[in-house]
Amino acid sequence: MPGLLETSSAWSALRGTPNSRIVSDEVRRCHYVLCRDFENQLGMKARAQLRKKRERLAGLGTLSLEVAERPDDVARATADFIAVEGSGWKGSAGSAIRCDPRLVEFYQSVAAGFAARGAAQITLLRLDGRCIAGQYALRGGRTLYLLKIGYDEEYATMSPGQVLRDWSLRENAARGGIDEVNFSTATAERWHPESYAVFEAMAFRRSLGGHAAYVAVRAKRALRPAYRRWADRWARLRRRNGSPGDGRASKD
Repeated sequence: MPGLLETSSAWSALRGTPNSRIVSDEVRRCHYVLCRDFENQLGMKARAQLRKKRERLAGLGTLSLEVAERPDDVARATADFIAVEGSGWKGSAGSAIRCDPRLVEFYQSVAAGFAARGAAQITLLRLDGRCIAGQYALRGGRTLYLLKIGYDEEYATMSPGQVLRDWSLRENAARGGIDEVNFSTATAERWHPESYAVFEAMAFRRSLGGHAAYVAVRAKRALRPAYRRWADRWARLRRRNGSPGDGRASKD
């Protein structure tokens, strides 16, 4: 089970299961920004840079922010987001959503399902009506989870994705109802964010095979530090004595 946020119900359930055969590792950190405090988290230099880029974009035409949350608006905005997300290198590399009809259907259906409960937010940055950046986000409680972002690479030097992210943070802070924006797989160093731990876990069946696998994995994890110490000592010994075939004489 990959990608388990430390505040998630799934992680809480795993940790609270009595006598469970669970093995887990912290694999990364997940950034989030508090809406009420994001202005203080954004440094003066970064704030000035974002303002300058937004002004440069606005100098090219009419710059506007569209926040789609109603079902009909979400359906249309999702199509625009998928188009701009696949307009650059992702489309060329075949990794964009629109390159796989199954992914297109998945993201459209998820957005529609969440929008029916008032829990979807597709945010678009438009220049003279043309979508040049987009965010795909879903809401859980008072947290907005930013899952996907894409932008038109024609405007890459002006960072339309960063401009959109900053503008949408300001909009959500002003509107209320959302306490934090979770950046999921994205990064947010510009805003000096807080972070949650993300875990990867393995759960083993209560069978003979499951028990054997669980014991083997636990044993491997227990022996890992000793193996690393041995490997480090062996590497130092090779460097001191000279590796075979490297032409250096032994010091012993």
